[in-house]
Amino acid sequence: MIAINVYVSAASSEWQRVASVVERLEVSKLISVPFRWWVDAAEWTGNDTRLDPQERARVARSVFEAIDAADAFLFLAPSPGHVTRTGWAELGYALGLERAIEIVCAGDYQQAVCTAMADHNYRTDDEAIARLRRLVGEQ
Repeated sequence: MIAINVYVSAASSEWQRVASVVERLEVSKLISVPFRWWVDAAEWTGNDTRLDPQERARVARSVFEAIDAADAFLFLAPSPGHVTRTGWAELGYALGLERAIEIVCAGDYQQAVCTAMADHNYRTDDEAIARLRRLVGEQ
């Protein structure tokens, strides 16, 4: 059994979905999600234009550093009525890493062709969670 850090990417408007997925992932003591960007999302519209250029750059660096530190990347494709811009960029960044990282997509992943490059694509969040649990040796 191995322990892993997971980066979870999704539309900020779906912060409740992210919180639920993370709660179910962290039932396993071998899975942690250290970068918790969604915690403040309930009070935030997800519109990056509210940030000044220096803050935008700081946030972007922190996101990419968190992906760099992850062992696995979980992309929750936006549900109908939700949009993500940064999430797609995060997925592209993870796909371009020069080291091995498990990339899992969940939900309506066929919205973009780049998800075909992921290690695994699942229709449901539960299936993606189960994949990550298997990755650490749990059933």
